[in-house]
Amino acid sequence: SVANETLEASYHIIGGKTGSSYEDEGQSDAINNLVMIASDSRGRAVVGSVVEANGMTNRFNAMKSLLDNAFAKLDDPSATPAAITTAECAIAWALPPYSGSMCEGYDLPVLYSQNPTISHGTASTIKVLTAITALDILTNEDMQTWYTMTADDIIGGSGAIFSAGDKVKIIDLLYAMMLPSSNM
Repeated sequence: SVANETLEASYHIIGGKTGSSYEDEGQSDAINNLVMIASDSRGRAVVGSVVEANGMTNRFNAMKSLLDNAFAKLDDPSATPAAITTAECAIAWALPPYSGSMCEGYDLPVLYSQNPTISHGTASTIKVLTAITALDILTNEDMQTWYTMTADDIIGGSGAIFSAGDKVKIIDLLYAMMLPSSNM
């Protein structure tokens, strides 16, 4: 669930991660990002990234617009995409059909981009890349390894709460990382 009925009604959401950070104690939204993989009714998959949406709800509206643009380009490469006015940056790539392996050697074609070279904060969306990297290099045996949390591992956030000395399997740490804002 992404808590946006329009987006959920339009596409099959395979997975995603929001990212938010705040400038001050007053919780003034500074970063509202979203990374998502979605497919359409024909089974075609797209990965999209929306950066610095103006408001938490608007990141979902911006993703809907981004996916609309991306799938329109898949239907008609000459289609003229609509500008995404609710986010500073957005980019979408076509994913290959799932083959049971990673996309090694596959050049992800960009279907739509808006301000793709502007540098912005990632907030928790960086955890998607962290998880992909971990899944790429860790074996199934590694995932079952127990890790003992240290005081240096304890970082604030609203997700899972661990304490120094807790023993947790690596796979459970990866799972917890993808839950709401666990920064440990």
